Amino acid sequence: MKWELLSFSRMKGIRSLKTNLFIIFLFCILSTSCQTKALDLGNRIPAGLTIQDGKYKSYTLLNHATIIPLFEYSEYLSIGGLHDEIDFIKDVNPNRKIDGLCLGDKIEYGSELFKNIHVELGVCYYIPLSNKWNAYIGEINENIHELKVLFFFKKKMSLETGFYMTYEDYQEWLATIDFPEEDYELDERKIIITPIK
Repeated sequence: MKWELLSFSRMKGIRSLKTNLFIIFLFCILSTSCQTKALDLGNRIPAGLTIQDGKYKSYTLLNHATIIPLFEYSEYLSIGGLHDEIDFIKDVNPNRKIDGLCLGDKIEYGSELFKNIHVELGVCYYIPLSNKWNAYIGEINENIHELKVLFFFKKKMSLETGFYMTYEDYQEWLATIDFPEEDYELDERKIIITPIK
């Protein structure tokens, strides 16, 4: 009788151990699959994505000199990158709110929010937000009195490979440039930018 109780207790312990191991195994699989599907800078670009369309708007500037294709990830998210790695994430979800900002919010000239504007020379005006997100508020040649949030983005930003400065520093820098007063024609040679495939 004692041996039967011991044997039953041992079998119950083995079953419990097997159940626990199975739960741990499932947790590991789920956690690994969640990590591979995570959408963040530096992660691998998921297989099977297609370029948004064949037009120029399906490309983005990774920095002032490098154009990369944008892939449609979901209804509102697009990603781009080189060497199968995510270097750029664009979010156009109309319900997305980051640091109190939504798509379409106007940035009033001279406001406290306006003072947070940064410039990537040759590319855009943007406002740095939390968790590496930025609010894209216009191309560099747009009227600064009519800026608004057009989309949110994350991208690899490096002072070594790009020209980033505050709007105030940008204005000071512009004041140092001596633009020619007369109109001038561009050289006949053409510069062709070929998107990286």
